Amino acid sequence: MDDKKIFLWDRDQLHQLFRGRRGQEFLQRNNYETVEKLFQALISEKSHWSEYIIGVSGVGKTTFALQLWAQEITKKNILDILTSKSNKVIFITCEVEDNIAQNAAHITLLHIDSKRLELQKIWRDDDIRGWLSATSFGRKPGTTAQATTDDSITIARLKTDYEQKSRIIVYKSKDPTNRQEKEIIPFSDLSDDIKYSKQWVVCTSGNFSPKHIAHGRQLQEVQNLAVEKKIPSFVILWKSPWKDYDVGFTLEERIEIMKLDICWSLQYLSQGIPKFIKDTEGKVIKIIPQESLVILGKDRLPIWFTQWSYEEIKNTYPDFFSSKKKAGVVKKFEWYNFVRADDVFLEWSEDIPLSSTFIRKALIEGHTESVSPYLTPNVLAFLTQPHNLQALQRRYALIQERNQKIEERLDELNREYKQRHPITLQPLQTKKWEPAFLSKRDANACDNRRDQAKIMTYLQSVERLSSSEEKKIKKHYAKLISAQKLNFEK
Repeated sequence: MDDKKIFLWDRDQLHQLFRGRRGQEFLQRNNYETVEKLFQALISEKSHWSEYIIGVSGVGKTTFALQLWAQEITKKNILDILTSKSNKVIFITCEVEDNIAQNAAHITLLHIDSKRLELQKIWRDDDIRGWLSATSFGRKPGTTAQATTDDSITIARLKTDYEQKSRIIVYKSKDPTNRQEKEIIPFSDLSDDIKYSKQWVVCTSGNFSPKHIAHGRQLQEVQNLAVEKKIPSFVILWKSPWKDYDVGFTLEERIEIMKLDICWSLQYLSQGIPKFIKDTEGKVIKIIPQESLVILGKDRLPIWFTQWSYEEIKNTYPDFFSSKKKAGVVKKFEWYNFVRADDVFLEWSEDIPLSSTFIRKALIEGHTESVSPYLTPNVLAFLTQPHNLQALQRRYALIQERNQKIEERLDELNREYKQRHPITLQPLQTKKWEPAFLSKRDANACDNRRDQAKIMTYLQSVERLSSSEEKKIKKHYAKLISAQKLNFEK
């Protein structure tokens, strides 16, 4: 490294640096709408690139960069970094991003064993709580607890695509504070066996909250094709927060319920459509989406649909894409080929569609007999255990209580703000625009620009306060709701 200034370019730090109203105003003033656009702005400046550091969450990428070379960015120096050709930058990400890696001079992957990583995360959280962490950047303790500790896909990608300029630093000590005992290995010294191969896959997606027999048919088709063709398979479970109208199920619970019937090596993912995946033997596969299949239920595809590509669906059923709810999943898999799962014919009332929402509602109300035709024996026996039924019903009661608290608090907040900051509108408009019922539509309909500005300022202030209060209430109840756990012990 030479004497030129070197700066750390990290998404986490940028998000903390530009959070809040003033941060957003700074970005907009300099023609960057979001932090991501600011991050990408420097990527396009090839002359700035020097180092690229990769590693799973909690491995110590920021500490490594700060101890060796880099300076933290600030609002004062950030524009100089973007415009000056003499400064160098160290990029930091958790996974390989090709638009950075392709032009980086050197790539370093930090690696430690999973036991040390878990201990390191605990120590780091303690430092954040005690304001002792120089790399916290306003982070909250526990944010890396659920992050993956597996970097095998990253290793395969670096070996295959960026072997000559990549190295791996392996920390040997079990002590999280010991960064001296390490081994530096060029990727050229690693075996070619870890390189990825390209292959097509079969998959499906849904909420499965919980899995019913129609879902089972859908999953069975994925399994059959994966076994027949000897290809990797996976399920995308979309992340969903606690439902406002019932209990929902956490991601972990949905997976465990699916495993009550599905005993094969199906991979459960929740981070969007993957580009890489592992096969049953642990080999890394780069997915060929144009040759891959996604099997979806009839509610996710147009009527009379059997098997087509995204473009064929778009050209044949243009009206289907007018519904965001129906077309949303199809758009996510636009590079895949689509197959409609076989229908499951059951005797049920047309007024009661087979759905996970119907099943959850029936369980909450104690109508276990009404859901028995739609669940497999294993799932039915699990969900109707007295402990689990009580847990679901307690969750439902807490969610209703939470929503009532939010509604009451927001009404109270609106009245308090109105009293402290009354709005004086033009005489002829006072009756029409009463502050308690103001909306953006009212502002747009207002002829007087001053009154329009008053309404918007009022709405923005109340919205900020309301959002803050709502988050506090939800955070409080999230702990109470998550404490109502289902019992998976046999």
